[in-house]
Amino acid sequence: WDGYPALFGVSKDISDLKLSEEKFAKAFNTSTSIIGISTLEDGVYIEVNQAFYDILGYTPEEVLGKKSSDLLLIDPEFRSDIRKKILEEGSVRNLETKIYTKDKRALMFQLSAEIINIQDREMLLTVGTDITTRLETENEMKIARARLEETGRLAKVGFWEVDLSRNTIIWSDVTKEIAEVPKDFVPDVERVADFYKEGWSRDRILEIVELVSKKGESFDEEFIVLTTGGEEKWIRNIIRPGIKSGRYYQIFGTIQDITYSKNSEIVLQYHSDLRKILVELASEFINLPVSEIGHAINKSLAGIGSFVGADRAYIFEYDFSENTVSNTVEWCKEGIEPQIMNLQGISLEIYPEFVSAHLKGQPYVVEKVEELPDSPFRTLLEEEDILSILTLPLLSDGHCIGFVGFDSVRDRHTYNQDEEQLLKAYAQTLVNVMERIEKE
Repeated sequence: WDGYPALFGVSKDISDLKLSEEKFAKAFNTSTSIIGISTLEDGVYIEVNQAFYDILGYTPEEVLGKKSSDLLLIDPEFRSDIRKKILEEGSVRNLETKIYTKDKRALMFQLSAEIINIQDREMLLTVGTDITTRLETENEMKIARARLEETGRLAKVGFWEVDLSRNTIIWSDVTKEIAEVPKDFVPDVERVADFYKEGWSRDRILEIVELVSKKGESFDEEFIVLTTGGEEKWIRNIIRPGIKSGRYYQIFGTIQDITYSKNSEIVLQYHSDLRKILVELASEFINLPVSEIGHAINKSLAGIGSFVGADRAYIFEYDFSENTVSNTVEWCKEGIEPQIMNLQGISLEIYPEFVSAHLKGQPYVVEKVEELPDSPFRTLLEEEDILSILTLPLLSDGHCIGFVGFDSVRDRHTYNQDEEQLLKAYAQTLVNVMERIEKE
């Protein structure tokens, strides 16, 4: 240099590269997934990690310098397909395939591969994660779920589960049948509470889910749900948490339609309670002095009317000599307009249906007032905002002296045969009381 010998050099900071290589080497050697580096053109292995040897059962001498096709690790046709895709796209991701061990056991792997450059030479980096155990577990769960589904179908018990980490929910076919949704229905975890009847049932299920997911408590309770057709059903819901690594990651539930048994239970209790009321009323009327009976009748109307869900209950007395009928006693639920002052000395010509039925000793029932033919009688009922009505004759020695009635104003009500029979007993109790008053 400038007439003198000189030595020139170029330096480059390769610290980052060295660090990167060290990180790769560490990840390569410690990974629990099998990793292999092979030449792209002929698939000769130049390096594999320890997991490769441990899982597949080979030794370094049996792998290094050998072609992957010689080891028969994967199906030749599948190998050809993924090689073609790699050459076209440069990589493949998360392909599931069988990989055979040295002793020819088939294991399921999730395989990814990518073309990389090492010393200006194209190589193939392949990573495989053993998913055999996971798939076997999933298959066992499917079998168990199918068995549970079949058992549930026979017992009419469904099941459901919520994955809290994924925010997803699964319903069995029986659960879908109970909710009356199609088999391909996919429930939304954010909207599933809408199937529970608004009010206590919906508030309670939301509260329970919160307690199960945060505190791991279990519950066995009954709820009212609404089907897609608007039908109310009673269900029994047994709810428990799924625990993994010390945290609650799932909620499991079994659901059973108990509508029939619940309704039977409710009906039996209803009839038991109504009979109890009638017995108590009869006993009270027997023991009361005549001066207090009027108040007791008002009280009994309130009790019976409330019990059967009526909005208005009343007693009318016929005066056939004057051809009229008058309202003598009336009870109204809070917010219902009284009508007793408007119903004095009403001509029987307005009530031909009432009179005809009552004189035959029969109740008169209208489930839908709006379906009655146009008449002064229908007009009178509509002026009183009556949607449904039940009246029962008061018969003394075979003669009709009046009737007791129950109006439904806010909602229609259909009285079943048992209710009518029990209310007839109440009507007879009233007749006995009226006869006692007349005698004394």
